[in-house]
Amino acid sequence: MRRKPLRKTKRRKVERLVKRKVKSKIFRFILLGIIIGGFYYYNEVYLHTLDSSVLYNKEYKKVSCVDGDTFRLDDETIRLLAIDTPELKGNEPYAKKARNFTCDLLNNTEEIVLKQDQGNIKDKYGRTLAWVYLDDVFLQEALIDKGYAEIKYVHSSTVDRKLLSILESTEQNAKRNKQGIWQ
Repeated sequence: MRRKPLRKTKRRKVERLVKRKVKSKIFRFILLGIIIGGFYYYNEVYLHTLDSSVLYNKEYKKVSCVDGDTFRLDDETIRLLAIDTPELKGNEPYAKKARNFTCDLLNNTEEIVLKQDQGNIKDKYGRTLAWVYLDDVFLQEALIDKGYAEIKYVHSSTVDRKLLSILESTEQNAKRNKQGIWQ
Protein backbone atom coordinates (compact mmCIF):
# COMPACT_ATOMS: atom_id res chain seq x y z
CA MET A 1 0.00 0.00 0.00
CA ARG A 2 1.45 3.32 -1.10
CA ARG A 3 1.33 6.34 1.07
CA LYS A 4 -0.43 9.31 -0.47
CA PRO A 5 1.66 12.44 -0.90
CA LEU A 6 0.69 15.45 1.15
CA ARG A 7 -1.57 17.75 -0.83
CA LYS A 8 -0.42 21.32 -1.39
CA THR A 9 -3.29 22.70 0.66
CA LYS A 10 -2.46 20.45 3.62
CA ARG A 11 1.22 21.28 3.30
CA ARG A 12 0.44 25.00 3.34
CA LYS A 13 -1.73 24.52 6.42
CA VAL A 14 1.13 22.76 8.20
CA GLU A 15 3.59 25.47 7.15
CA ARG A 16 1.24 28.20 8.39
CA LEU A 17 0.74 26.34 11.68
CA VAL A 18 4.50 26.04 12.21
CA LYS A 19 5.06 29.69 11.31
CA ARG A 20 2.23 30.79 13.57
CA LYS A 21 3.20 28.62 16.54
CA VAL A 22 6.96 28.78 16.14
CA LYS A 23 7.54 32.49 15.65
CA SER A 24 11.11 32.72 16.85
CA LYS A 25 13.81 31.74 14.35
CA ILE A 26 16.03 30.69 17.22
CA PHE A 27 13.34 28.34 18.50
CA ARG A 28 12.94 26.87 14.98
CA PHE A 29 16.70 26.34 14.84
CA ILE A 30 16.69 24.65 18.25
CA LEU A 31 13.74 22.44 17.23
CA LEU A 32 15.56 21.43 14.05
CA GLY A 33 18.67 20.63 16.13
CA ILE A 34 16.64 18.43 18.47
CA ILE A 35 15.16 16.51 15.53
CA ILE A 36 18.57 16.01 13.90
CA GLY A 37 20.06 15.02 17.26
CA GLY A 38 17.29 12.47 17.72
CA PHE A 39 18.02 10.88 14.36
CA TYR A 40 21.74 10.79 15.14
CA TYR A 41 21.13 9.23 18.56
CA TYR A 42 18.81 6.59 17.10
CA ASN A 43 21.17 5.62 14.26
CA GLU A 44 24.56 5.91 15.93
CA VAL A 45 23.92 5.19 19.60
CA TYR A 46 20.69 3.27 20.08
CA LEU A 47 21.12 0.87 17.15
CA HIS A 48 24.69 0.09 18.28
CA THR A 49 23.42 -1.08 21.66
CA LEU A 50 20.96 -3.59 20.23
CA ASP A 51 21.97 -7.21 20.37
CA SER A 52 20.84 -8.33 16.93
CA SER A 53 22.43 -11.77 16.95
CA VAL A 54 20.54 -14.87 18.01
CA LEU A 55 21.70 -18.02 19.78
CA TYR A 56 22.45 -20.98 17.56
CA ASN A 57 21.86 -24.20 19.47
CA LYS A 58 23.91 -27.12 18.27
CA GLU A 59 24.52 -30.38 20.04
CA TYR A 60 27.98 -31.75 19.31
CA LYS A 61 30.24 -34.60 20.33
CA LYS A 62 33.51 -33.78 18.59
CA VAL A 63 35.41 -30.52 18.11
CA SER A 64 38.26 -30.20 15.61
CA CYS A 65 40.35 -27.27 14.40
CA VAL A 66 40.85 -26.26 10.79
CA ASP A 67 42.72 -22.97 11.18
CA GLY A 68 42.61 -19.80 13.28
CA ASP A 69 39.15 -18.71 12.16
CA THR A 70 37.51 -22.04 11.27
CA PHE A 71 36.67 -25.19 13.23
CA ARG A 72 34.29 -28.14 13.09
CA LEU A 73 31.59 -29.30 15.46
CA ASP A 74 31.05 -32.91 14.40
CA ASP A 75 30.55 -32.60 10.63
CA GLU A 76 29.52 -28.91 10.54
CA THR A 77 32.15 -26.31 9.70
CA ILE A 78 31.98 -23.08 11.74
CA ARG A 79 33.59 -19.87 10.42
CA LEU A 80 34.17 -16.99 12.85
CA LEU A 81 32.18 -13.92 11.82
CA ALA A 82 33.80 -10.57 11.01
CA ILE A 83 37.46 -11.59 11.33
CA ASP A 84 40.22 -13.11 9.25
CA THR A 85 43.35 -14.86 10.48
CA PRO A 86 46.49 -15.52 8.40
CA GLU A 87 46.20 -18.59 6.14
CA LEU A 88 48.13 -21.80 6.81
CA LYS A 89 48.32 -22.68 3.09
CA GLY A 90 50.28 -19.55 2.19
CA ASN A 91 52.55 -20.05 5.21
CA GLU A 92 51.64 -16.53 6.33
CA PRO A 93 53.17 -15.15 9.54
CA TYR A 94 51.15 -15.89 12.68
CA ALA A 95 48.97 -18.49 10.90
CA LYS A 96 50.21 -21.34 13.12
CA LYS A 97 49.99 -19.22 16.27
CA ALA A 98 46.40 -18.26 15.42
CA ARG A 99 45.48 -21.90 14.77
CA ASN A 100 47.17 -23.12 17.96
CA PHE A 101 45.52 -20.38 20.03
CA THR A 102 42.06 -21.25 18.68
CA CYS A 103 42.67 -25.01 19.08
CA ASP A 104 43.89 -24.64 22.66
CA LEU A 105 40.82 -22.63 23.63
CA LEU A 106 38.46 -25.04 21.85
CA ASN A 107 40.03 -28.14 23.37
CA ASN A 108 40.06 -26.74 26.91
CA THR A 109 36.57 -25.32 27.03
CA GLU A 110 33.54 -26.61 28.88
CA GLU A 111 30.91 -24.78 26.85
CA ILE A 112 30.79 -23.49 23.27
CA VAL A 113 28.10 -20.90 22.56
CA LEU A 114 27.38 -19.80 19.01
CA LYS A 115 25.44 -16.69 17.99
CA GLN A 116 24.41 -15.87 14.46
CA ASP A 117 23.52 -12.61 12.78
CA GLN A 118 20.07 -12.62 11.28
CA GLY A 119 20.39 -12.87 7.50
CA ASN A 120 24.07 -13.81 7.56
CA ILE A 121 23.99 -17.53 8.30
CA LYS A 122 26.27 -19.26 5.74
CA ASP A 123 29.20 -18.09 3.64
CA LYS A 124 29.76 -18.87 -0.04
CA TYR A 125 31.55 -22.11 0.92
CA GLY A 126 28.59 -23.38 2.96
CA ARG A 127 30.25 -22.80 6.34
CA THR A 128 28.10 -21.68 9.26
CA LEU A 129 28.98 -18.11 10.24
CA ALA A 130 28.92 -17.42 13.97
CA TRP A 131 30.06 -15.30 16.87
CA VAL A 132 31.78 -17.76 19.21
CA TYR A 133 31.99 -17.77 23.00
CA LEU A 134 34.17 -20.35 24.75
CA ASP A 135 33.38 -20.41 28.48
CA ASP A 136 32.31 -16.76 28.25
CA VAL A 137 35.46 -15.77 26.31
CA PHE A 138 34.54 -13.98 23.09
CA LEU A 139 36.81 -15.85 20.65
CA GLN A 140 36.91 -13.17 17.94
CA GLU A 141 37.92 -10.55 20.50
CA ALA A 142 40.61 -12.80 21.99
CA LEU A 143 42.16 -13.46 18.56
CA ILE A 144 42.21 -9.76 17.68
CA ASP A 145 43.61 -8.85 21.10
CA LYS A 146 46.59 -11.20 20.58
CA GLY A 147 47.15 -9.76 17.09
CA TYR A 148 46.26 -13.03 15.36
CA ALA A 149 43.26 -11.65 13.44
CA GLU A 150 41.89 -8.52 11.83
CA ILE A 151 38.34 -7.34 11.19
CA LYS A 152 37.22 -8.37 7.72
CA TYR A 153 34.21 -9.49 5.72
CA VAL A 154 31.65 -7.40 7.59
CA HIS A 155 28.16 -7.13 6.11
CA SER A 156 26.97 -3.81 7.53
CA SER A 157 23.29 -4.57 6.96
CA THR A 158 23.26 -7.73 9.08
CA VAL A 159 26.15 -7.42 11.53
CA ASP A 160 25.56 -7.17 15.26
CA ARG A 161 26.81 -3.61 15.74
CA LYS A 162 27.38 -4.06 19.46
CA LEU A 163 29.80 -6.95 18.93
CA LEU A 164 31.46 -5.21 15.99
CA SER A 165 32.16 -2.12 18.10
CA ILE A 166 33.86 -4.35 20.71
CA LEU A 167 36.08 -5.80 17.97
CA GLU A 168 36.89 -2.37 16.55
CA SER A 169 38.13 -1.02 19.87
CA THR A 170 40.12 -4.21 20.52
CA GLU A 171 41.72 -3.97 17.07
CA GLN A 172 42.72 -0.34 17.71
CA ASN A 173 44.40 -1.41 20.96
CA ALA A 174 46.22 -4.29 19.24
CA LYS A 175 47.49 -1.93 16.53
CA ARG A 176 48.59 0.64 19.10
CA ASN A 177 50.43 -2.05 21.11
CA LYS A 178 51.87 -3.63 17.92
CA GLN A 179 50.53 -7.09 18.71
CA GLY A 180 51.03 -10.01 16.32
CA ILE A 181 50.25 -9.10 12.71
CA TRP A 182 50.39 -5.39 13.58
CA GLN A 183 54.17 -5.43 14.31
